[in-house]
Order: sequence, then structure tokens, then C-alpha cells
Amino acid sequence: GDAYNNMGNMYSYLTHIKLAERSYRHASLCDPKRADYMVNVAGMQAQSDLAGAVKTYKKALKIQPKFPEAYNNMANFLRDLGDLKQAAKAYKHALKLMPSQPDILTNLLSTEMYLCDWRNKDKRLKKLISVTEKQLSRGETPALTPFYAGTFGIGPELLLKISAATSKG
Repeated sequence: GDAYNNMGNMYSYLTHIKLAERSYRHASLCDPKRADYMVNVAGMQAQSDLAGAVKTYKKALKIQPKFPEAYNNMANFLRDLGDLKQAAKAYKHALKLMPSQPDILTNLLSTEMYLCDWRNKDKRLKKLISVTEKQLSRGETPALTPFYAGTFGIGPELLLKISAATSKG
């Protein structure tokens, strides 16, 4: 399985999406208990079939239910398909598994705003600001983009820091 997975990685890097997907599928057939192989299939599959990719993510999550990246990626595709309620549900699963992951926090917060669900906005925003400030203090480019920072109503001082760090990255 690993050889096919590595071959899929190479094809993916070369942007040969169909060959990458085929290689990842072979890896998954060799070792059907490897959720990461299925996640790779879904990533390639999403290039042409978002609904199919969501189904593949669900299969991967049956194998490995504690896979936050899979929940986050699946939620992104659900959001792209317009299923915001299911996307929010998947982001919440991901956030339970990785409570300080800024990408997941941003994705969930923006999705909840689209749904006009303000119940946890202040709590999530406070957490996201804290995580963003830590990233900035370490000299990292924050996961929170200036667009979402502005959308979420982040204060001007932090917004300026986020914008400056993002423009350097």
C-alpha cells in the first residue's frame, strides 16, 4: 500500500490528478484499514466529484473516527456543495479532536455566521484570537486571514498585525 500511496503523492505533486487518484485507490485496496489512503483518494476525487469525495471521507471516518483533518476537509467540501448544516456538524467533530486548530476554528465560525448561528460566536472568536496571537508571537503566518479577521470584526490593531504577517508570508 505504501508504494502506491507514494506513487500517488508523486502524481499529485506533478498535478496528474487521475493517476494520483488511481494510485491512492490501489493503496486503499492493498490496505483497506488505512483511512489516510482513503483521505488521499477523496482529495483527488474532489477535483471532479465533490459529492463522491464526501462519501469517500465518510468511509475513511468509519475506519478512523478520530481523524480531525478528514472531518475538516469533508466539511470544506460539504460547504462547497451548499450543505452548511452538515459542514458545521463536521467542523464541530474536527474541533472536538483538535480544539486549538485555527483553520478549523475559522471554518466553523464562518460557517456558523452563514447559518446565522451566533450562540458560540464570542467563545469561538476569543479562542481564535488567542491562537492567532500565539502564532504571531512565534513569527508565524497566522491561519486567520485578513479577510476573515475583518469579517469576524477583529479589532484594527490585531487586523493590522494579521495583514502585515500575511503579506510577509
